[in-house]
Amino acid sequence: MVKGARRGIFFCAIVGDRTYLRFVPAGEDWEVIDGAEDMVREIGTCLRIIECEPETPTWFPDGLQERVYDFWEAAQQDIWEDWREETDPANLQPRVRPLNLRVAEFIRATSIIDVPEEQVNRALDILESPWPRREEIMLRQWFEEEAQEDPARAKYLIERVHETGLEPATPPPLLPPISPEDIELLCWLGVDPAS
Repeated sequence: MVKGARRGIFFCAIVGDRTYLRFVPAGEDWEVIDGAEDMVREIGTCLRIIECEPETPTWFPDGLQERVYDFWEAAQQDIWEDWREETDPANLQPRVRPLNLRVAEFIRATSIIDVPEEQVNRALDILESPWPRREEIMLRQWFEEEAQEDPARAKYLIERVHETGLEPATPPPLLPPISPEDIELLCWLGVDPAS
Protein backbone atom coordinates (compact mmCIF):
# COMPACT_ATOMS: atom_id res chain seq x y z
CA MET A 1 0.00 0.00 0.00
CA VAL A 2 1.36 3.43 -0.90
CA LYS A 3 0.11 6.95 -0.42
CA GLY A 4 -1.52 8.47 -3.49
CA ALA A 5 -4.16 10.94 -4.61
CA ARG A 6 -6.96 8.36 -4.86
CA ARG A 7 -7.91 5.20 -3.00
CA GLY A 8 -7.97 2.00 -5.01
CA ILE A 9 -6.02 -0.89 -6.43
CA PHE A 10 -3.69 -0.68 -9.43
CA PHE A 11 -3.19 -3.75 -11.63
CA CYS A 12 -0.67 -4.58 -14.34
CA ALA A 13 -1.68 -7.54 -16.50
CA ILE A 14 -0.72 -9.10 -19.82
CA VAL A 15 -2.46 -10.97 -22.59
CA GLY A 16 0.01 -12.36 -25.09
CA ASP A 17 2.40 -9.49 -25.82
CA ARG A 18 -0.02 -6.73 -24.74
CA THR A 19 0.22 -5.00 -21.37
CA TYR A 20 -2.84 -3.56 -19.67
CA LEU A 21 -2.94 -1.18 -16.69
CA ARG A 22 -6.06 -0.61 -14.62
CA PHE A 23 -6.80 1.41 -11.50
CA VAL A 24 -9.97 0.27 -9.75
CA PRO A 25 -11.26 2.89 -7.26
CA ALA A 26 -12.17 1.79 -3.73
CA GLY A 27 -14.73 3.02 -1.26
CA GLU A 28 -14.06 4.02 2.36
CA ASP A 29 -14.19 0.39 3.56
CA TRP A 30 -12.10 -0.94 0.67
CA GLU A 31 -15.03 -2.13 -1.39
CA VAL A 32 -15.08 -2.01 -5.19
CA ILE A 33 -16.89 1.08 -6.46
CA ASP A 34 -19.38 -0.14 -9.05
CA GLY A 35 -19.38 1.59 -12.39
CA ALA A 36 -17.02 1.08 -15.30
CA GLU A 37 -16.81 4.86 -15.78
CA ASP A 38 -14.82 5.15 -12.53
CA MET A 39 -12.11 2.71 -13.60
CA VAL A 40 -8.92 4.30 -14.94
CA ARG A 41 -7.64 2.71 -18.16
CA GLU A 42 -5.31 5.32 -19.61
CA ILE A 43 -1.66 4.30 -19.10
CA GLY A 44 -0.30 7.74 -18.20
CA THR A 45 -3.06 8.41 -15.68
CA CYS A 46 -2.58 4.99 -14.05
CA LEU A 47 1.14 5.64 -13.72
CA ARG A 48 0.57 9.10 -12.23
CA ILE A 49 -1.82 7.63 -9.66
CA ILE A 50 0.77 5.15 -8.39
CA GLU A 51 3.74 7.51 -8.57
CA CYS A 52 5.51 7.75 -5.23
CA GLU A 53 8.86 8.54 -3.67
CA PRO A 54 11.36 5.77 -2.78
CA GLU A 55 10.92 6.49 0.92
CA THR A 56 7.10 6.20 0.78
CA PRO A 57 6.09 3.77 3.54
CA THR A 58 4.14 0.63 2.66
CA TRP A 59 1.48 -1.01 4.78
CA PHE A 60 -1.50 -3.37 4.41
CA PRO A 61 -4.85 -2.55 5.97
CA ASP A 62 -6.70 -5.44 7.58
CA GLY A 63 -8.55 -7.60 5.08
CA LEU A 64 -7.21 -5.95 1.93
CA GLN A 65 -5.43 -9.07 0.74
CA GLU A 66 -8.75 -10.95 0.73
CA ARG A 67 -10.65 -8.08 -0.93
CA VAL A 68 -8.09 -7.59 -3.69
CA TYR A 69 -9.67 -10.54 -5.54
CA ASP A 70 -12.88 -8.55 -5.98
CA PHE A 71 -10.87 -5.67 -7.43
CA TRP A 72 -8.95 -8.02 -9.72
CA GLU A 73 -12.21 -9.52 -10.97
CA ALA A 74 -13.43 -6.02 -11.96
CA ALA A 75 -10.14 -5.16 -13.68
CA GLN A 76 -9.97 -8.54 -15.42
CA GLN A 77 -13.52 -8.15 -16.75
CA ASP A 78 -12.72 -4.66 -18.06
CA ILE A 79 -9.55 -5.87 -19.82
CA TRP A 80 -11.51 -8.74 -21.35
CA GLU A 81 -14.16 -6.30 -22.66
CA ASP A 82 -11.40 -4.21 -24.28
CA TRP A 83 -9.96 -7.32 -25.89
CA ARG A 84 -13.38 -8.43 -27.16
CA GLU A 85 -13.93 -5.04 -28.74
CA GLU A 86 -10.71 -5.50 -30.71
CA THR A 87 -11.89 -8.90 -31.99
CA ASP A 88 -14.97 -7.38 -33.66
CA PRO A 89 -14.17 -6.34 -37.26
CA ALA A 90 -16.90 -3.67 -37.13
CA ASN A 91 -15.02 -1.82 -34.39
CA LEU A 92 -11.79 -1.77 -36.40
CA GLN A 93 -13.19 -0.32 -39.62
CA PRO A 94 -11.95 3.18 -40.39
CA ARG A 95 -14.44 6.05 -40.23
CA VAL A 96 -15.15 7.17 -43.79
CA ARG A 97 -16.76 10.51 -44.58
CA PRO A 98 -20.17 10.51 -46.34
CA LEU A 99 -18.72 12.36 -49.35
CA ASN A 100 -16.21 9.56 -49.96
CA LEU A 101 -18.99 6.98 -49.77
CA ARG A 102 -21.12 8.96 -52.25
CA VAL A 103 -18.23 9.23 -54.72
CA ALA A 104 -17.48 5.51 -54.37
CA GLU A 105 -21.15 4.66 -54.95
CA PHE A 106 -21.23 6.91 -58.03
CA ILE A 107 -18.18 5.14 -59.48
CA ARG A 108 -19.70 1.70 -58.76
CA ALA A 109 -22.97 2.69 -60.43
CA THR A 110 -21.26 4.04 -63.56
CA SER A 111 -20.21 1.82 -66.47
CA ILE A 112 -16.55 2.54 -67.09
CA ILE A 113 -15.16 0.82 -70.15
CA ASP A 114 -11.64 2.17 -70.68
CA VAL A 115 -10.27 1.96 -67.09
CA PRO A 116 -8.71 -1.32 -65.91
CA GLU A 117 -10.67 -3.02 -63.15
CA GLU A 118 -7.62 -3.00 -60.82
CA GLN A 119 -7.44 0.81 -61.04
CA VAL A 120 -11.15 1.14 -60.33
CA ASN A 121 -10.91 -1.21 -57.33
CA ARG A 122 -7.86 0.59 -55.94
CA ALA A 123 -9.59 3.96 -56.30
CA LEU A 124 -12.61 2.55 -54.43
CA ASP A 125 -10.34 1.21 -51.67
CA ILE A 126 -8.71 4.65 -51.35
CA LEU A 127 -12.09 6.40 -51.32
CA GLU A 128 -13.35 4.07 -48.59
CA SER A 129 -10.50 5.08 -46.28
CA PRO A 130 -10.18 8.15 -44.03
CA TRP A 131 -9.01 11.24 -45.91
CA PRO A 132 -7.25 14.38 -44.66
CA ARG A 133 -9.39 17.51 -44.75
CA ARG A 134 -7.40 19.12 -47.59
CA GLU A 135 -7.89 16.15 -49.93
CA GLU A 136 -11.55 15.93 -48.94
CA ILE A 137 -12.07 19.52 -50.08
CA MET A 138 -10.43 18.69 -53.41
CA LEU A 139 -12.62 15.58 -53.77
CA ARG A 140 -15.72 17.71 -53.21
CA GLN A 141 -14.63 20.10 -55.96
CA TRP A 142 -13.91 17.25 -58.37
CA PHE A 143 -17.20 15.53 -57.62
CA GLU A 144 -19.29 18.68 -57.99
CA GLU A 145 -17.92 19.51 -61.46
CA GLU A 146 -20.88 18.93 -63.78
CA ALA A 147 -19.15 19.47 -67.14
CA GLN A 148 -18.76 15.79 -68.02
CA GLU A 149 -21.04 12.85 -68.78
CA ASP A 150 -21.13 10.14 -66.10
CA PRO A 151 -18.57 7.69 -67.60
CA ALA A 152 -16.07 10.47 -68.27
CA ARG A 153 -16.74 11.97 -64.85
CA ALA A 154 -16.15 8.61 -63.15
CA LYS A 155 -12.89 8.15 -65.08
CA TYR A 156 -11.83 11.68 -64.13
CA LEU A 157 -12.57 10.98 -60.44
CA ILE A 158 -10.60 7.71 -60.52
CA GLU A 159 -7.60 9.52 -62.02
CA ARG A 160 -7.80 12.33 -59.43
CA VAL A 161 -8.09 9.83 -56.56
CA HIS A 162 -4.93 8.06 -57.74
CA GLU A 163 -3.11 11.39 -58.09
CA THR A 164 -3.70 12.25 -54.43
CA GLY A 165 -1.07 9.67 -53.45
CA LEU A 166 -3.31 8.45 -50.62
CA GLU A 167 -3.17 4.77 -49.71
CA PRO A 168 -6.08 2.51 -48.74
CA ALA A 169 -6.53 2.03 -45.01
CA THR A 170 -5.32 -1.31 -43.71
CA PRO A 171 -7.20 -2.42 -40.60
CA PRO A 172 -5.10 -3.94 -37.80
CA PRO A 173 -5.16 -7.73 -37.52
CA LEU A 174 -7.99 -9.16 -35.48
CA LEU A 175 -7.13 -10.48 -32.05
CA PRO A 176 -7.96 -14.12 -31.28
CA PRO A 177 -10.81 -14.77 -28.86
CA ILE A 178 -9.79 -15.25 -25.22
CA SER A 179 -11.47 -15.94 -21.92
CA PRO A 180 -10.94 -13.84 -18.77
CA GLU A 181 -8.70 -16.62 -17.43
CA ASP A 182 -6.22 -15.90 -20.25
CA ILE A 183 -5.46 -12.51 -18.66
CA GLU A 184 -2.34 -12.91 -16.55
CA LEU A 185 -1.86 -10.68 -13.51
CA LEU A 186 1.71 -9.43 -13.16
CA CYS A 187 1.36 -7.23 -10.08
CA TRP A 188 -1.03 -5.18 -8.01
CA LEU A 189 -0.60 -2.22 -5.71
CA GLY A 190 -3.00 -0.60 -3.27
CA VAL A 191 -3.10 3.20 -3.14
CA ASP A 192 -4.55 5.21 -0.26
CA PRO A 193 -4.42 8.99 0.26
CA ALA A 194 -4.69 8.39 4.03
CA SER A 195 -1.64 6.13 4.30
